[in-house]
Amino acid sequence: MVLAAVDKQLATLERCAEDPFQYGVLTVRLPVRADPVSRADWHPVRIRFRLPPHVPAHAALCAPTLRVRQGRLLLDVPYAHAVPKPERAGHSRAVAFDWGLNTLLTGGTLHLTGETQPRVLTNGHPVFFRAAGVLAKADRLRLIGEHIGARIDRLRILITSRQERGMRPSPWQVAKLAVLQAERERVARRRTRLNAALARAAARFMVDHAIAAGRASSTSKTSATWKPAARAAP
Repeated sequence: MVLAAVDKQLATLERCAEDPFQYGVLTVRLPVRADPVSRADWHPVRIRFRLPPHVPAHAALCAPTLRVRQGRLLLDVPYAHAVPKPERAGHSRAVAFDWGLNTLLTGGTLHLTGETQPRVLTNGHPVFFRAAGVLAKADRLRLIGEHIGARIDRLRILITSRQERGMRPSPWQVAKLAVLQAERERVARRRTRLNAALARAAARFMVDHAIAAGRASSTSKTSATWKPAARAAP
């Protein structure tokens, strides 16, 4: 359940009044019937969850995403805090990166001329971070996960059909369903590890290039706030 697009009438998020540094409180209105027709069919549910220790005390919590995994409710909670404003003067060299689909990262070194009207020039030697093999593997894992999900859906339909007719589910189908569910979870874990490794490699590439250039790095797509995601559970 993605709550980023809902208004305050449906969901509100705030820090816990008793312990604002360690806990947050999500209040979300959920339907009490399958076909809600009036406001009386929606009741507020209060969810108190622990904030991870890396979330700054002054950070503003943003609307989370709710997920159910192995019977537990998990919250992906973005948070925002102000980024220190860089100095406007005193810089003469920088590195910048942009990301794309075919080439994951494209970067280069920029320097400021010492003329009366300074210009920003590049050294004409761009650097590229390509991860075609990793991206292809991630795409294959995605297709495998979708194929397994389709097989799980078909088995569930068969099992439900037998139950609706008063028949016991086939033991073979139940066993096959358990195997496919375990396989889908294994593929999902592989995708998670692969994406995390790719993100670390890309970050290491940018940092190493900035160190080689002798300056701090900056991405070409920035904003006034930084919104990492904090995973929490009630």
